[in-house]
Amino acid sequence: MATPQPVPSPVPEWVGRLLSEVNATVTSVSSTLMRIPGSKVAVRYIRSSYQNDPIRSFIELCLVFFVVRYLTKPKYSVDKNQLKLSDRVVLQDEGVGS
Repeated sequence: MATPQPVPSPVPEWVGRLLSEVNATVTSVSSTLMRIPGSKVAVRYIRSSYQNDPIRSFIELCLVFFVVRYLTKPKYSVDKNQLKLSDRVVLQDEGVGS
């Protein structure tokens, strides 16, 4: 009796290599994040809240991205953008030049 030939995988070889690289990267990042104090509590909170309400988790994620973007945004000084008034405008505001 002849041994059966292995059935070729429907997934191309490059996809398998890509998935193994992604898996290795995610595992490495996950182990690095777990070293941060308090990360286990945060992961547990995210898992439980996602199971209970995925929409809420999406909204919280959007808020986190907004806060990070807001905090990393360049700051603008009011003094640089302040409009310089002429003497005439200043006097009219005081009621002298009318």
